[in-house]
Amino acid sequence: MNPLQAYSQLVSRSKERAYLESTADLLAWDQRTHIPHNGHSHRAGQMTVLAETIHRLRTDPRLEELLAEAESSRSVADPTGPEMVNLRQWRRELERWRRDAQSLVSESARAEAEALAVWTRARPGNDWHSFRPYLERV
Repeated sequence: MNPLQAYSQLVSRSKERAYLESTADLLAWDQRTHIPHNGHSHRAGQMTVLAETIHRLRTDPRLEELLAEAESSRSVADPTGPEMVNLRQWRRELERWRRDAQSLVSESARAEAEALAVWTRARPGNDWHSFRPYLERV
């Protein structure tokens, strides 16, 4: 594989993650605004699976190889060029996401979705007592 092919794959993977992340954002918005009362448990599962999938894509060991190959190209020699800026950003993201364990990402996504469901019911009655355990978990 040459550097241009590696860069092209990185762009494609970045778009795929962006689509999944925006889908998660849409599901979170829907949970805050339109979801039926009994839909929260299912939504928590959806959010967990999406978070796990995004984390797997963001920490794929193949990314390191693609980044190294793309960075070896003379076409990215300009440190202010868009390709080099993208490569730096992707490398920073890879290093950042590798610090988070898959189990932490999964549990956080589930905890946030479950907490939102309880918060939606507790807030109108100012029922902080029932929400507190979820807030602590988050």
